[in-house]
Amino acid sequence: MQKNQMEQEKEIRKELNTLYAEFDYIYKDYCSKEQHEELANLKKEGQPLPDNLSYDPKCEKLYYSIPSGLSTDELNDLTRLRMLKYTRNISYGVNFIVIVIVLGILLKILVNFL
Repeated sequence: MQKNQMEQEKEIRKELNTLYAEFDYIYKDYCSKEQHEELANLKKEGQPLPDNLSYDPKCEKLYYSIPSGLSTDELNDLTRLRMLKYTRNISYGVNFIVIVIVLGILLKILVNFL
């Protein structure tokens, strides 16, 4: 039971981090120059790097994500971001339908003139 709950929390945290990144809504604890050097030395020595270390290609820097239990705020954020993603997908669908209708009308007008 405890292991299943831990795996479920990992999955939720993974989805939350994905949604945070998708909406540029993530806190990143960037590494200092000294930390970069220490991590480079670890890599040269062949030692494993920390699991919570990630690379931000936009800033070209490493950052730490600090894991903790899911708080109420995180669960609320997860729900809000899921709803935002859902409404954004609906918005894209509506935009597609409007474009198809407008193109159909324009095509009909063009055919009538020819």
